[in-house]
Amino acid sequence: MFGRKKDDENKIEIRKKDVGIMSRDDHDPFEEFERAMRNFERAFFEMAFRTPFSFRREIVEPEIRAPFVDMIDTGKEFKVIAEMPGATKDKIDISISGNTLEISSETGTESESTEGNVVHRERSFRKFYRCIELPEDIIPEKATSKLNNGVLEIVLPKKNPTEKKKVKVNIE
Repeated sequence: MFGRKKDDENKIEIRKKDVGIMSRDDHDPFEEFERAMRNFERAFFEMAFRTPFSFRREIVEPEIRAPFVDMIDTGKEFKVIAEMPGATKDKIDISISGNTLEISSETGTESESTEGNVVHRERSFRKFYRCIELPEDIIPEKATSKLNNGVLEIVLPKKNPTEKKKVKVNIE
């Protein structure tokens, strides 16, 4: 009942547990206990065998983050507002291809502390990347942008602006 059952080399029967459907009969408390023990052992050995001056490499590659974005349709244009903390305007790349807007940036910080003969230096880098599909055609040549305190605002004029009509609906 647990896991997969092979009938022959090419045919695999998928059981309830494989697709995330669990009943009380499928619950295995020992599996949760084993996972908790593995996490405990890993944390214990990392603490026990760390020397005072050893530093772990937590992130090998820069973190890539999709910035939070608001898109506002004013009728004549789209306003895209993206949160990009720490980004500077010379490090931000905005490109438009057809109805696709791409925003990317790379930020970095360095810190150094010296105490006697001990020198400690750390660097962190973060990448922002977001690709947005626009619902209508725009005029890319007339697009403008500005950056203010880590908030990027991009204004994209529409090719064929449409006025939105407001219709009142009566309630019965």
